[in-house]
Amino acid sequence: MNKLIEQLKGGMIVSCQAEGDDPFNADPEYMALFARAAEMGGAIGIRTQGIAKLEAIKRATPLPVIGLLKSQFEDGTVRITGSLMK
Repeated sequence: MNKLIEQLKGGMIVSCQAEGDDPFNADPEYMALFARAAEMGGAIGIRTQGIAKLEAIKRATPLPVIGLLKSQFEDGTVRITGSLMK
């Protein structure tokens, strides 16, 4: 883990995500293309939302990927990774 932290230190992690009816949300491979473009631009890591997008990005780039899940609750609040996954 320390090696990964050192690799990321001082670099730019780019968020590659689209939601709802955004055209770029139509296919996880679109986010993979964004991730490749971010890598070409000097990103040292990618942040994305959703399992399918994470898997597509991992196939497209060797960069570390931070994956998150957003949960919307009954009161309308949205939380990042709002539950514990085992």
